[in-house]
Amino acid sequence: MGISIMRDELPKEKMGSAVALMSATLGIGSAMGLPLAGVLYESLGWASIFWVSAAAGILLLLSVALVVPESRVRTRGTFDYVGALVLSGALASLLLAISKGGAWGWASEPVLLLFLAAAILLAVWVPYELKVRQPMVDLRTSARRPVLMTNLASLLIGFAMFANMLLTTQQLQLPAVTGYGFELSVITAGLCMVPPGWPWWYWRHCPDASSGYSAAEPPSWPGRR
Repeated sequence: MGISIMRDELPKEKMGSAVALMSATLGIGSAMGLPLAGVLYESLGWASIFWVSAAAGILLLLSVALVVPESRVRTRGTFDYVGALVLSGALASLLLAISKGGAWGWASEPVLLLFLAAAILLAVWVPYELKVRQPMVDLRTSARRPVLMTNLASLLIGFAMFANMLLTTQQLQLPAVTGYGFELSVITAGLCMVPPGWPWWYWRHCPDASSGYSAAEPPSWPGRR
């Protein structure tokens, strides 16, 4: 949604750097957020992290309503409520089964039923999205090679980044008696994760400095011809 708003409000020559800056917030946010989360956890408890995040989200919503102008682009369309509801149910069932499988048992009845529900809902959702006139997700467009390869690359890069943050912070905090833990405090572990995040601030300039592609043709499309 943020990139869509930028396409409406920014000139074409600034789109590349703007998209790069928005993408860089993933790394910059982790560099700043992990130490801050450590301070909140040790000072106010773990619940304070969620309350601060909720307050920040509300503040951002208000800022968007007050600062971001109404788009001048007008298109007729309807929201795919059925598709959104079915996809939400499928993803909720799948994620709940994955997150609780270790505690409930991967072969337990609740976990198996959740996996089954996710499979059934997805089997209903895909044909529906292909048939409806204005789908929530345009699967035909998503299956095109440039779009598909871009999404796959983004998925793998995102998985690697979040897996690194999760596993590294855990290893830094594990007791030293394990043989591989460093027994650091939550704040210190968060500070150790700052250096990998700051290069994102520099890399945001790379699209303008090293690419000859236009904003409408980003170079991040593997398999592009």
